[in-house]
Amino acid sequence: MRLENDLVLTEYYAGARTLREAVSNSTSDASIVRFVEDALANWTRLVQEDPDIASGTPEGAQMISRYFYSLLCSGPLDTQQGRLEEYRNKVLFKTSFRPALSSLVHSASNTVRLRTVHGDFHLSNVLVLDDSSTRLIDFEEAGKGVAEAELAYFQSQIWMLGQSLGMSTDAVDRIIAEQVCAPLGLHEGFYLRCRELFHRGIALNTRFLANGRR
Repeated sequence: MRLENDLVLTEYYAGARTLREAVSNSTSDASIVRFVEDALANWTRLVQEDPDIASGTPEGAQMISRYFYSLLCSGPLDTQQGRLEEYRNKVLFKTSFRPALSSLVHSASNTVRLRTVHGDFHLSNVLVLDDSSTRLIDFEEAGKGVAEAELAYFQSQIWMLGQSLGMSTDAVDRIIAEQVCAPLGLHEGFYLRCRELFHRGIALNTRFLANGRR
């Protein structure tokens, strides 16, 4: 194993697990929280505010939209391409989600600033090493974006996986509030709005897959 620094794993090696695998296979909620806490600490070190970028930029709006649709159309829908178009037409474009998302994107221009972010911060882009420490990988999308949206995207994946495992995310939510949002000066209210919209989308996605209708 060779590390360029504490954040980037430059040589994938046998034995490393993705955070998704580690969470899914763990028998201890405490271990899961420890993995997630370490991953969030790495992400926090990466995120920096760029004072030269104004908040009302198209990059921020594009990132929120991309994260939102990526979350809704990931997972089971990836393997059901025939239903993906139906889902988009019946659900994404014909429910309250579209105006809710537009409102969120619009408010971002007056609420949050762009920062340096990972760009694709999800459970499969975090590796858990043999010593239970974590490393972020896949920085192809790294650049300027909305940290609050990226954080909400990551939390929503933890929440979605927790639903299937019967695991509460209360401890993770405390870590995010106390060790991420506060130290970084993130806009917690905007983060919570993003999280709520992502959670609603996940629930809608689940119902659609189960019933084929809204």
